[in-house]
Amino acid sequence: MKQAKKTSNSINFADAIAPLQGLTFHYTEKLFSNKGIPLDDAKKVAFGILTDKSYSVKERGVFTNIALLLSDQCDYSAKCVIYRGNTAISMRSQISFTGSIFKQVDDMLKYITRLNKTSSTFYCGERIDISDYPPDTINEIVHNAFVHADYSVAESSILANIYDNRIEFFNPGRLLPNVDKQAILNGISILRNPKLAKLFEELKYVSMQGIGIGNIIKSYKGNDFQPTITCSGDSFLISIPNRNYNKKLKLT
Repeated sequence: MKQAKKTSNSINFADAIAPLQGLTFHYTEKLFSNKGIPLDDAKKVAFGILTDKSYSVKERGVFTNIALLLSDQCDYSAKCVIYRGNTAISMRSQISFTGSIFKQVDDMLKYITRLNKTSSTFYCGERIDISDYPPDTINEIVHNAFVHADYSVAESSILANIYDNRIEFFNPGRLLPNVDKQAILNGISILRNPKLAKLFEELKYVSMQGIGIGNIIKSYKGNDFQPTITCSGDSFLISIPNRNYNKKLKLT
């Protein structure tokens, strides 16, 4: 999506005409079909995938940057990097996710889920299984990362750095005006990409209720270490601790 990033900023990116036309939507169309929603031209116009009558006559009925994000030809990518230990000194492996951003979401979640190990403990004679990371929290973070990313930021991508004791999720794009860290913690949500958010909501990927961060914090209630949020420059970072890491240390 390098061409699109050069010609669009975070305000008009979604509505700008895509530099690539002749796009296909096999993955996205299958998702909509599974929900009983035909992704015909009328729907594409309603969702902002195709330009409508508000554009000049010559620019009507062509694909927007939203279409490019949803298409099989999307050249924006996401990445997971696994490190040895708790620093970025030694990289163990990395994997990139490509295609429609819906495919990237699904593939990233599948990959992280496979790495999300479960430890068992016993309390009052009952076995209690605890995953390294709350599955719903991972889902919340990954989905919202794609919804809120600033796709106009050049040469950037959603990134998950996986360490022994935590996962750090980097999201491209600085906070919107009048939004700060405390506002986010209070559940205030101003959408950078409302049309994209509507598509995610239509497919039941996310709920636009502004409760995501609150749910993430609640999922670590009673834990020694809590999620942290860092807003710096053109990126947003949320770090979630491995709930079993310190327990494993005590056993060694």
